[in-house]
Amino acid sequence: MGEFEDHYAAGSRRFPVASLWLVVPVYVGTNDPTLVVLTLVLGSLIVRAGAVVPDIDSHDSIPRRKLGRLLTVWVLLVFFLASVDLVVPGPLLAGVLSALPVGFTPSALFVLLLLWTGLASRHRSMTHSIVWGAALSVAFGATGFFSIYRGGVAAAATVGTALAAYCFVGFYSHLDIDDEEDQVVPSPDEREFDGYEQYVRDWTAQYRWLSVPALVAGLVVTESGLLLLAGLALVYCGLLAGLTLPNIDRKRSEPRRVFDLVGIGVLTGLLLQQLLATRARLLAEGAERALALPSGTVPAFYLFLLVLWLGREGNLLRRLGLGRVTHTLHWPAAVCASFVLLIVAGTSGLPRDTTVFLAAVGTGSMLYGFYHHLREDEIIAAPEHGVD
Repeated sequence: MGEFEDHYAAGSRRFPVASLWLVVPVYVGTNDPTLVVLTLVLGSLIVRAGAVVPDIDSHDSIPRRKLGRLLTVWVLLVFFLASVDLVVPGPLLAGVLSALPVGFTPSALFVLLLLWTGLASRHRSMTHSIVWGAALSVAFGATGFFSIYRGGVAAAATVGTALAAYCFVGFYSHLDIDDEEDQVVPSPDEREFDGYEQYVRDWTAQYRWLSVPALVAGLVVTESGLLLLAGLALVYCGLLAGLTLPNIDRKRSEPRRVFDLVGIGVLTGLLLQQLLATRARLLAEGAERALALPSGTVPAFYLFLLVLWLGREGNLLRRLGLGRVTHTLHWPAAVCASFVLLIVAGTSGLPRDTTVFLAAVGTGSMLYGFYHHLREDEIIAAPEHGVD
């Protein structure tokens, strides 16, 4: 498998060759020199990105580190836009999304979904397949199409197709450099996740005694069987989260893999929502929000996501001199606090006793799990258990 510099250089070499084939169709299809220049500039970036992006499934690769930082910026930006809604009247995030061209948001989310799927995939598997590369190319092309389609469908389709071609040319140069025919099909999983069994081996007994006070408290504050089940489920999820989340900063840990899979699920949901909203906007001016969530739920969710993401990118924080934050008291406290805020915001329409019950049982079990994890770390502390 080639190094980053080899793949990047291959993409650079393929760009002029691809441009010779694409510049004339783009000019004929757009009849606009400005769009031709814009397509060439974007194509030079996309072909190089396509040449290196398959290696995002490798934990120590440069593309994976760069993409992680870009996603961190994205999470911070969305969190900021969602949080402003709590201070300034009017949904800023919804306003920004509605100001974008119709179809741009779902196509951009599709790009993000494919990239995040690549982050969570096995090494040299999905991101080294023709199907994934073709899907990513189509997603880039769709994003380009919807960005300018108001200026003319034919011109937008031409530019979008050219951008998709640039992406696939770069992607295929990566497979060509690897020079292994089996890279066009998924390969067996070569990763080994760090052990976490020592943290959860006694979780069933812990859950039993944690669920008793939760059940008693639930009987006191509510007569709903559904809410009781929700409280017991929160005890279960909170305990497992507390026991395993501190290892989210490890490159091959199970919590990190599960978080990536959950992130893929969230992005899929956002993509479907945006597709529905796009369809409504194409049929009529202005689409109503698909989901009527209680006020503050969206920014609270993004705050919770942001705290987890900062834990996931623990290596970056360590390079900034902040240490391994997931194994300090500050990060678990931030996780629990943001979780409480999410519960309070999401259940604002329910009785206060119910909100307190759900927040208490979920956070209490999570705190206990964090405590048990840190105590287990002290017991097994040895040089061979150092951070990867």
